[in-house]
Amino acid sequence: MNSEPRQIGEAVESFLDKRKWDFLTHVKLAGDIWSRIASEGMRMNCRVVSCSNGKLEIDADSAVWAQEIRMLIPELIRLFNHEAGKSLVEHITVLIRRKSG
Repeated sequence: MNSEPRQIGEAVESFLDKRKWDFLTHVKLAGDIWSRIASEGMRMNCRVVSCSNGKLEIDADSAVWAQEIRMLIPELIRLFNHEAGKSLVEHITVLIRRKSG
């Protein structure tokens, strides 16, 4: 066992990586960031559905909301990474959520 001290964040990140839980933590982190950076309308009509390997996927309720998000992609990437304190998002895909019923 290595006796060199490590920061708690590094230890937790290593633990999560070893157990392949990073997908869930990235989705949770991205969802938390989305709730802080998105407007009320965006939060009501669009949601983060996945975040893995630098790729963020957002579902939109309509083509209008999808287009709104697509126009903001460069700014959203910057905001996500700034809020995360690391390079979390490199690419954003916006899909239109199909309504059931």
